[in-house]
Amino acid sequence: MSTLFGMRVYVVMMFVFTVLLSLLFVNPKDLSDNLLQVGDCIENVPAGKPTRRHIRKWVLILSCISGGIMCGCLSLCLYLQYKGIVDATVAMLPTTFMMLSGFICSIYLEIRAYRDFDSYKPFI
Repeated sequence: MSTLFGMRVYVVMMFVFTVLLSLLFVNPKDLSDNLLQVGDCIENVPAGKPTRRHIRKWVLILSCISGGIMCGCLSLCLYLQYKGIVDATVAMLPTTFMMLSGFICSIYLEIRAYRDFDSYKPFI
């Protein structure tokens, strides 16, 4: 992380992982199959493979935008570190906050799911 090459590799890896993980978590095949099973569709897009391609295209577009914004912020922080304007620990704060927000969101959703599950009363 102290050389320009290392910083570039780090930023590129973050971008690639962002796109790959979004494709992993938002599986276009499962979404299109679920739409087909419930009889729903995307307007002006035929069901089946065209729906899958349409969803994959939009997941890629949105994840590339998200990854670009994230990598832009990381590049700015790494540039400031490289020039010696900020310390390396301060330059890594955006990455730390992104990871913490991911953990906190996951924990919050798990707690909310358990609370909602416990609120249902048995019928018998």
